[in-house]
Amino acid sequence: MTARSPLRIRRNLAGWFRALLLASSFLIIPATRAGVALVVEGKAAAVIVTADHPGPVARYAAEELAFHVAKATGVRLEIIAESAAADPATNRVFIGDSRAARAAGLEVSKLPAEAFVIRAADHALFIVGEDKPGDPLDPDTRAGTLWGVYEWLDRTLGVRWLWPGELGTFVPKATTVTAGEIDQTEAPRFFQRRMRAGLGFTSEHPALGFTPAAFEKFSHEQSVFLRRHRMGRSQPVGYGHAFTDWWKTYGKEHPEWFQLREGGGRGPGKPTARYSMCVSNPDFQAQIVTLWEARRGANSGASSFLNACENDILGNCTC
Repeated sequence: MTARSPLRIRRNLAGWFRALLLASSFLIIPATRAGVALVVEGKAAAVIVTADHPGPVARYAAEELAFHVAKATGVRLEIIAESAAADPATNRVFIGDSRAARAAGLEVSKLPAEAFVIRAADHALFIVGEDKPGDPLDPDTRAGTLWGVYEWLDRTLGVRWLWPGELGTFVPKATTVTAGEIDQTEAPRFFQRRMRAGLGFTSEHPALGFTPAAFEKFSHEQSVFLRRHRMGRSQPVGYGHAFTDWWKTYGKEHPEWFQLREGGGRGPGKPTARYSMCVSNPDFQAQIVTLWEARRGANSGASSFLNACENDILGNCTC
């Protein structure tokens, strides 16, 4: 048996001491709160609660929450009115403005336009937003509560809406769903976020194999899809086609800002024809910003937005 040097012994002791500290560190970390359980091992552990007379947005938001939790777990959470949710020991998910939300300090009237709050408390999860009356699928209806539900579904359940319809709705499977600790207030960064659906057809299209009923169904699914991506607006914006007079104004000096036609040449094929822009041209982009800055300077109190709406024609530039 060979003698160990004092240096080697000290190194070994130091290694054992670090290992002991590492092991003990797992013992002294305080346990975090378990959060608010919605579903536990395939069984409902909470109810969804709305005000006794909820607005249409809150009512729809509650249905959307129940629908997606059911797709994840196979468990449909009950939606009840606040007056029926008397047991404080029952986990509750409060959707929209309510007496309980106001008692928790969540004042909807103090929220910015379309903002929402997601807050977990003892036995309760609050998802409350700034809403307005109206159809929840109408882009002009403010729907902060709905945005809060979608934010929670995105973050907690990992839901993804890939394209309109059930087939495009991806909801990871789970046997237990718990709302962890959260206190988040958020509002859309843009006051207008809109995409025109373009599917309001009612006549038959035999060449495509669509009937009016099929188009109506898909149009509805598309509206649902856009709302799930939080498309809407908090204030109306007046705008039209942005470039109708640009050929007359800039055509001679800057033909490169306009569509390059298949046969060569820029701009409209004939004087009265519509034309699209060369949207990849950096000087064209800069001119849009320059004009915006000029309007903004002349009307400092007006809403600040860029209008780059094309002239109701397909993008025909071939550059």
